[in-house]
Amino acid sequence: MTPKRSDGNQDIVITGRAVERSSGLPMAGVPLNLVITLQGFERKYQVITGDDGSFSHTFTPLSGEAGVYAVRAVHPDRTDRPVQATFTINRVHVSPSSIKLNIPRNYEKTIKVNGRRAPERGITGGFSGSAEERQASLYHMGG
Repeated sequence: MTPKRSDGNQDIVITGRAVERSSGLPMAGVPLNLVITLQGFERKYQVITGDDGSFSHTFTPLSGEAGVYAVRAVHPDRTDRPVQATFTINRVHVSPSSIKLNIPRNYEKTIKVNGRRAPERGITGGFSGSAEERQASLYHMGG
């Protein structure tokens, strides 16, 4: 799986290999359900193994989602679905997302910017420090 950690602006490439349980030999042309879960929600994709038993799938995270994703590749006839790998998407949500500012020269304006970390493993967080430390001061010097 590449990468194992991302800021969400890139695809995650999930690769694997199907092998026969008793012999360990690769299984060619086998359909598999690739199940990716995040906080109780799942997405299912069907992949087919190649001649060497390998498969590859490119996962594109939705805009704004984040957390620790669990990955399972299982034969459609199997009911057990153990987690075989995980990857993490880290994002920070900032609001307002844009500011249009028109101020005269030599004037200072303080704008409050809120930020919070996207949920990861059910934990939410935010910026630490006092409210004064979370403010941005903009000063237009002219030009």
